[in-house]
Amino acid sequence: MMIIILVAMIGLSYVFNLRGTIFYDPTREVPSGYYNNVVHWVPHWTQLDDLLTNMPIPNYYKKGVFDCSERSAYVEWYLENHGVYARIIVGFAQPFLEEGDNHAWVEAYTTDGWVMIETSEMSLFGGVYVHRYGSLLTTYQPMHIFNDIYDAVRHYGSIDEWDWWNVVT
Repeated sequence: MMIIILVAMIGLSYVFNLRGTIFYDPTREVPSGYYNNVVHWVPHWTQLDDLLTNMPIPNYYKKGVFDCSERSAYVEWYLENHGVYARIIVGFAQPFLEEGDNHAWVEAYTTDGWVMIETSEMSLFGGVYVHRYGSLLTTYQPMHIFNDIYDAVRHYGSIDEWDWWNVVT
């Protein structure tokens, strides 16, 4: 009888720890080989703009499906796999699409330093918008800076906000 109870407890603890607890590592859900091992380079902002202009856009903006978080993860992945240092930023952006402090964007390192890339404007202008000196229309205040997808996924405890590879068409 004691063995049956012990086996049941181990089974329940295994099911409980599959997702959402301290024993579960959500970064395991990021596809294997997510980043290529490429040599990084520091582009001029115009080279960055050219790279982003030629970037394929896999899907249209759709809130809760392929919105600022998935788009930011996609752009960060694209830049990193083209050798450009990039990071995902989450923070305050007002008055931007009523997202307040839950907005995501990307920063890329150029010869001018870190520049902002607004990813939610992809579907509006056919590409992303590079803010060299900040934005005139939107106030941005970073709250979290993630150096890669793994930092973002670990912080949020899930891939749900970042899994662009599951939603692109």
